[in-house]
Amino acid sequence: MARALRIAVGIVTLALMGAGAAAPGHAITAEELRDRLARGDRVPLIDIRSRVHFQRGHIPGAMNIPAAQIATKALPAFREVVIYGDGFNSAEVTQALAHLRSRPGVNADALVGGYAAWSGAGRATSVSQGIYKDSTKYVTLRDLRRIAETETDLVLVDLRGPNAVANLAAEFPRAQLLAVPIAGEEAAKAAPLPVDALRRGAQPDQRKLLVLVGDGKHSGAEIVASRLRAAGVRRVAILAGGDGAIEAGEDPVTNVVK
Repeated sequence: MARALRIAVGIVTLALMGAGAAAPGHAITAEELRDRLARGDRVPLIDIRSRVHFQRGHIPGAMNIPAAQIATKALPAFREVVIYGDGFNSAEVTQALAHLRSRPGVNADALVGGYAAWSGAGRATSVSQGIYKDSTKYVTLRDLRRIAETETDLVLVDLRGPNAVANLAAEFPRAQLLAVPIAGEEAAKAAPLPVDALRRGAQPDQRKLLVLVGDGKHSGAEIVASRLRAAGVRRVAILAGGDGAIEAGEDPVTNVVK
């Protein structure tokens, strides 16, 4: 009986691992949530990010329950709830979603693209009424390897030129690769970007998580990230250290310490 229960739990967990944060039946897009809130629907929202990030900005009306507390936190009696993370850690969202849906009578959905998709589209947050600061998120090599284990819609945008050393396909075999060679910051301002390859119908697919991999400090990655966000692609991050970090197998900070 115990073994059968473990197998059943494993099947449920795997079923929730798709679509960046949740299986299609357990997800709600930012557009759908916006429309429901605009109609006056009372939709309970749970922000599973840390208290620090929640205080910096969140969706109006959301309550903050960090992911580590979801399993044990006493919750109000509600039948439905929408949860969201930062848009870059789908494993936390998947686990929180599984915990909530295991509670009797609770129908939980995950916000596709998380807070990054919501705020990046200029929608209202606690910080401002639709004003969004265009900031760049960096991930370490350790972060990227962890993300690659669970993120089903990871896209590595290879900005490196012909002198690239690391083999991205070998390092991250489950990720989709898009080659967009950029020769410095000036080229990054005008080079064509693969926006069409990132669409889901007429709009960019917020399930996709893009990580830009450059070949140095002045690779133009920040410019490319800003242009992608302006084109509607919200979940964009940059690998800190780029090609050198992968080749060394360590994050830049680790190298400095040594």
